[in-house]
Amino acid sequence: MKKRSTKLRWVGLALASLGATVSGGAMAHMQVESDGGLKVYNPADSAYWFSVGGRLDFDETIFSGNAREKGPYFPSGGNIRRAFIKFMGGVGDFWSYNFTGSFSGSRVDFEDAWVNYAGLCNTNIRVGQFTPLATIDDWGNWGTVNDTVFLESALATTAFSIPDKALGLWADTAIADMFTVAATVYQPRQNPSNVPNSVDSPNNYFNANRSDRVGSAVRLTFAPVHTEDTVFHVGALGRYQSMNNVRSGNPVFQTNLFATTPEAFARNTTPLLNTGSVRARSYNVVSGEVLGITGPFMVEGEYSQANVQRVPLPQQAANNSIGNVRFHGWHVQASYILTGESRGYDFPTGTIQNPSPASKCGAWEIAARYSYLNLQDKNVFGGTEHNATVGLNWFVNDNVRLAFNYIKANIRGANPVAPGTIAAPVPQKRQLDIFGMRLGVEF
Repeated sequence: MKKRSTKLRWVGLALASLGATVSGGAMAHMQVESDGGLKVYNPADSAYWFSVGGRLDFDETIFSGNAREKGPYFPSGGNIRRAFIKFMGGVGDFWSYNFTGSFSGSRVDFEDAWVNYAGLCNTNIRVGQFTPLATIDDWGNWGTVNDTVFLESALATTAFSIPDKALGLWADTAIADMFTVAATVYQPRQNPSNVPNSVDSPNNYFNANRSDRVGSAVRLTFAPVHTEDTVFHVGALGRYQSMNNVRSGNPVFQTNLFATTPEAFARNTTPLLNTGSVRARSYNVVSGEVLGITGPFMVEGEYSQANVQRVPLPQQAANNSIGNVRFHGWHVQASYILTGESRGYDFPTGTIQNPSPASKCGAWEIAARYSYLNLQDKNVFGGTEHNATVGLNWFVNDNVRLAFNYIKANIRGANPVAPGTIAAPVPQKRQLDIFGMRLGVEF
């Protein structure tokens, strides 16, 4: 028995030595690099790799205006706008994954969680949870991405970019180094609060007992010129979403289907611009975008229109003013990098990137934007708003940015009327001066 134990011990030592030798040989080929985050990879084999990174945005927002215009809706304050951690990796010649966790208050949530296959004719096929296709203005606010010009997206972008998370299938491809085509089919993700049919929790569009609603989106871009410091880009985006409109035989009204705050907000900023209670069967959003970059100068603009297919109530059937409704908004913006760098352009996604500072003093950028949103049509009195914004960005390095925005907001909002009525409420005019500051770190 003793001889057998001795033999087993020697066998174990031999296997352990062999394992250490193999492991040591494998690790000898691995490299670790960091640009704030961490990436582990084998230069001789790109099939397997792993990285971890994240994003943290801390904001301070000050609302200035008289007590009547501010009311209880615009208290100033600080806010952790975003806190994400992202894990990515390659698990084969054409397979990769992304898992991004979001930290908000005491809640931990999923931001992105998908698997991607890239081995079919220069095409990405993605399955899991993701942000549906978006325009240039919205793309920079995805997950750990941090390539934005202003603190927040423009009014129309924020109002019409719903759902912001979905479960489904994604495919995109590039053609002739000038065109990109992307398409998604998805179901809106259940609200993380898990409160069925709550007015503040659009759980499956207010009917948790029915099958998940189906949505889809298509984005086309054309960039005949996209060099290191010169870009011309045009694009178009279309989104469609079906909705539940019946619950146990009773009509379902979508509360605040489209809504937005001004283009900077604190923890408790109220979205006074909203469509109120709308009984809808489906909606679609169509957007167009134009981007130009030449050296340190950039100009970008977008127009969006949302069309809501409503289900009329019986008492409204004979009223010609009741029917489908249409809302729209647009923005135009320009920026100039004082230190001479140029904003980058990512052709596969058709989006802008932050400048990479050329000196230890960082890169300095000035920017201006004008935006407009109209959420009024027929008997939907969601209000209108104009925002004029000037901004200053200091890109300390590739990972740290300090941003300052001043926003002049002219709001003509209104408290939504009760469902089924056609009387317009009394408009509520507000004019606010908003100062927003952000310390953003990407790692």
